[in-house]
Amino acid sequence: MGLIELSYVSKASYEMDALTLLPILKDSLRWNFDHQITGVLYYENGYFGQIIEGPENFIQETFEKISKDPKHSVKRILEKRKIEDRLFPNWSMQFFGADDILKLVPILHGSLSNYDTESSKIIDAMRKIGTANSNGSNI
Repeated sequence: MGLIELSYVSKASYEMDALTLLPILKDSLRWNFDHQITGVLYYENGYFGQIIEGPENFIQETFEKISKDPKHSVKRILEKRKIEDRLFPNWSMQFFGADDILKLVPILHGSLSNYDTESSKIIDAMRKIGTANSNGSNI
């Protein structure tokens, strides 16, 4: 079975902070490792942006699980595509909070809440993180 990449944006059902996000990240890391999924998660102002990559059946199962999670609403797939190679091969789930990501990719600031008009900007910026990481370069 081939690899796919799926990117989506969702609105948190309630405001989250580091203490609220830690258990979510812990569960995601375990799930992703067990299902050969890698990717990046970005959280800012009540919105999540995520790119996950891996075997198509596991990505589909994972997104169905995410879609049923009451911690999210307004889930929207930005893009789903076949890939040859992983962009985030060493990240079971790399997480960036708003402060972290804005230092790396300032263009993402406020874009998640405008995902209808900013979806390509979000995906490009999140992929830029993976490209810089895999090349060992700075963003």
